[in-house]
Amino acid sequence: MSVRRHALASLLFVGLAAGACHTTNRVPFPASDPPSAQAVDRSVLHPNDELKFRTSDGKRHRIKVAAIESDAIVSTGGQRFPVADITSIEKVTLAKGRTIALVTVAGLLVCFVIMASQVRFLPGS
Repeated sequence: MSVRRHALASLLFVGLAAGACHTTNRVPFPASDPPSAQAVDRSVLHPNDELKFRTSDGKRHRIKVAAIESDAIVSTGGQRFPVADITSIEKVTLAKGRTIALVTVAGLLVCFVIMASQVRFLPGS
């Protein structure tokens, strides 16, 4: 395999593996009737958190939290999502172990590609 192909394969691997650096964790969101702001665990959610959630109309949303109000979650874009309309919440976090592994493997692949590009294969040797 040529050096160029190794480089492309490495780049493809790193690009695909980068998605593995994030994980989602379900946020406790007990069903209550009617739903209230107390249903959102404020010890888990904070401003600047990234959330994925589903609303009662079936739509999926992914936002960065600006504030948690008494009756809504507000995104950094200014959208308000009433707690009464939210059916489930997941918090997106960085998976530190997977990220460290990815950076290590990516570094090793770069070193391998650089070393492979410096080696000259001579016929008959």
